[in-house]
Amino acid sequence: AFDFAGGLDPMDTRVRQTLNRIEKDTARSSRPKELAILAGLSTSRLRHLFTEQVGISLSSYLLWQKVLHAARSLGEQYSLTTAAHAGGFADSAHMARTFRRMFGISPSDLTAQGSIRLDTSSDSLLVQYQAQE
Repeated sequence: AFDFAGGLDPMDTRVRQTLNRIEKDTARSSRPKELAILAGLSTSRLRHLFTEQVGISLSSYLLWQKVLHAARSLGEQYSLTTAAHAGGFADSAHMARTFRRMFGISPSDLTAQGSIRLDTSSDSLLVQYQAQE
């Protein structure tokens, strides 16, 4: 593929399409097998190619995207259950375990004492805790 800004685009178009699909609809794009079929690859080949091109595993990226979507919903004051479903988690308990493992604190601990604000304007995620007065 050709990137007009920098010449040849080193990312495989199938990986780029997979990234776009995940970012467009995380809740529905969370199964590597389905993503592989859409990319025209075997699941193992997509996993290998994705890791090689993106720098993290497909599973880790999918989980990160789920957490981002759920955290955005929490930031908009949705309930834990609604946020979990928005992120593609089966239930709020699964989201809470994942959130605690990734950030060291459960989402209910944050939302009980304040609110969550996400800054996704850069390539990094910033979760800010703001206490309610």
